[in-house]
Amino acid sequence: MTIQVLVVHAPGTNRDGDMAEACSLAGGKPTIRTLSELARAPKQLLDYGFIVFPGGFSYGDDLGAGKAWSSVLRQDFRQELETFVRSGRPVLGVCNGFQVLLKAGLIPGSHEDGVVWSAEPPATLTNNASGQFECRWVRLQPDPDS
Repeated sequence: MTIQVLVVHAPGTNRDGDMAEACSLAGGKPTIRTLSELARAPKQLLDYGFIVFPGGFSYGDDLGAGKAWSSVLRQDFRQELETFVRSGRPVLGVCNGFQVLLKAGLIPGSHEDGVVWSAEPPATLTNNASGQFECRWVRLQPDPDS
């Protein structure tokens, strides 16, 4: 069975195509949609089996980028995202997309049912230990028990 993947495009994101290609190579069927397209029919989020928030300079590419994007999600897609997350379907955030998930309270373990939607999320991002930009490969392994 091919999973329908939604790749969300926000103002400034530029890695949507790369993310769609990666999802396709992994066996998914990606569709890139802008926030404005999705806002016209928010329930379409529930037509997908996987949602990806890519990175690449969204909303100015700073630590406030995730907060700005998560505000749009709260305003336009709150109910649909709550339903999506509570159904156990996966959500992935890369770069600014990770900031979005964190600021929106959609990180697993951040709340018992996976959705917080509070003014203050339970965690935040800050400067890294080196205090400078770092670009290196990081290998991840899924945890089947979580």
